[in-house]
Amino acid sequence: MQPYIDVCCQKIRDIASHLTADERVRLRVALVLFNDHPDPNTCRKADEPAGVLVSAFTDDVSFVEVALSQIQADGGGDIPEAVADGLDFTCKLDWSRGSSKFVVLITDAPPHGLRGLADDSFPQGCPCGSDVLQCCRLLKFKLQARVYVIGCTGSGFGFNFFPQTPLFYQQYVAEYTLGKYIPLDSASGLPEIIVAAAQETMVESRAMREVCSEVRQSQTLDEALSRAARSLADVPRVSI
Repeated sequence: MQPYIDVCCQKIRDIASHLTADERVRLRVALVLFNDHPDPNTCRKADEPAGVLVSAFTDDVSFVEVALSQIQADGGGDIPEAVADGLDFTCKLDWSRGSSKFVVLITDAPPHGLRGLADDSFPQGCPCGSDVLQCCRLLKFKLQARVYVIGCTGSGFGFNFFPQTPLFYQQYVAEYTLGKYIPLDSASGLPEIIVAAAQETMVESRAMREVCSEVRQSQTLDEALSRAARSLADVPRVSI
């Protein structure tokens, strides 16, 4: 896992560098680190929370880099990790209203409770009740955040997340939230992808404000539709 942590540090630096190059952008970053719940065979409290470390949103990107650089991967046990807990804490962060929101999930393990996974100490799912599907819904519909998943070596578990739907869970999380799934060895382009997505969000927000302004100035429905169409025609296109 340590090489993945090193990749995470570099990606944060790259994303910050790309985004802060635009003086219109105010970048805030947060960090959520998770491992796993104690093994129920060796711990009397099987529902004990997973080890989750949360660094709240900050403008100081270097603070997150320092926190990441001090992490050392260790331990073992079953294959899954407390991915649901990590996403649950992510949903509870102090997100800014009206901002472009992006989550970068870097993991080499699936969450507990996936179908077909034999080595799972919690085959019914997270013992604390956290649920990956619910977190995805909150991220997409409440927070309007996109999740970009970097799938690390050994994390391509092709188990059915839904019956009759053989999608890797990483791919599902990314696609459901309108993000992207990116294998670790292809993650060099992630900063550009996130920057383009942020630009797209800003363009859409500006276009919506302009359309609303045009409609408010209209006297009739036909005039409102005509003004809105002209505004939308002038919106620049951003490719992701």
